Amino acid sequence: MEVKLNKLVFAYDGHFIKLPNKNIVSKGGFPSEVWERYLSISEELIVQARIFNGADNRASGVISNHENVSFKELPNLSSIKGALTKRNKCRQSIEDELKHSDLLVARLPSEIGLVAISVAKKLNKPYVVEVVGDAFEALFHLNSLFYKCYSFIFSYRNKQAIMGAAGAIYVTNYYLQRRYPCLGITGVASNVELDVSNVIEWNPRKGNVFGLIGTLEVAYKGVDVVIKAISLLKNRGVICQLRIIGEGKYKKNYQAMSKKYDVEELVFFDGGGKSKDEVYRWIDDLDFYIQPSKTEGLPRALIEAMSRKKVCIGSNVGGIPELLAEDYIFESKNWKSLSAKMESVINMDIQEYKNEAEVNYEKARMFDSRELDLKRACFWEEIHKSVAQ
Repeated sequence: MEVKLNKLVFAYDGHFIKLPNKNIVSKGGFPSEVWERYLSISEELIVQARIFNGADNRASGVISNHENVSFKELPNLSSIKGALTKRNKCRQSIEDELKHSDLLVARLPSEIGLVAISVAKKLNKPYVVEVVGDAFEALFHLNSLFYKCYSFIFSYRNKQAIMGAAGAIYVTNYYLQRRYPCLGITGVASNVELDVSNVIEWNPRKGNVFGLIGTLEVAYKGVDVVIKAISLLKNRGVICQLRIIGEGKYKKNYQAMSKKYDVEELVFFDGGGKSKDEVYRWIDDLDFYIQPSKTEGLPRALIEAMSRKKVCIGSNVGGIPELLAEDYIFESKNWKSLSAKMESVINMDIQEYKNEAEVNYEKARMFDSRELDLKRACFWEEIHKSVAQ
């Protein structure tokens, strides 16, 4: 590789917490080792995102600080008020850093990412995008008429930004590329980090326990769809359980919904903030995994469940159909369709179950961290050569 770039700016709506002990904790999957992919082409990295002060040192999440990485707080543009009153401050903060930098990396969809790209264009700086989700779907499924209308504009802004990027790396193989094409250098690498080098033993079924992992801060993870499906099954005499890892403001809504649909004794909320090993042990105790999302990029939790040799069901959105066979895909938001798929896997015999679990494991092996690291390294080396020239 040629001489590294001097400085790179990474911009995203990400949520970080600064603790009193000066550690930076990521709430959204940015462990410190993530930054090494950018430091492979740059001497210094500036992360510009939403950063909040933690009251004590016990905040859940992963440590994100890293040598040669600096974190610069940006205002929150993810609310209507913030977007209207703090955009200029955000632009100025980004410009102060970007005018002394060689390259911008913006993770999309995100408002901060889009603002950073507009600044990069103004300064005639090259920019690369990481496309991790569908901008339209991310807003359209929120319980807000404003956001449903704005989703069309947001999608258009993301399409234009991605189209004009020097490069784009996608988490899906096909879906996001078709909706948000880039004319520059392109690559594919999921943001999933798995180590599947050690083949695990197949875990025989224990019962009819389904699991779901997802933040409960948003309403588009499809928890409501599964609750309705379980109620429908119960009414037909098919009893199964649902266990959920995740925390957020919608938890109380889902608890009330479980009671309303008479499945309160079948739905369990197992908290959040678990380590990777704890999550894997939790998955191992399941019989099936469900990814019922109403919008999605390429879901990390689903791939993790596949890597633990679980039979999985998923909705027909985002990159999920790239992971699962058609027999295990249901129409998003259609709990009747989901209930039929759930009943089908419950009725599997032992050999069918084992065969499908092995198929999922082999598919998950494609997301081994070493394979993905190689793909990312090739992409960033190509970007480095392009920018250096």
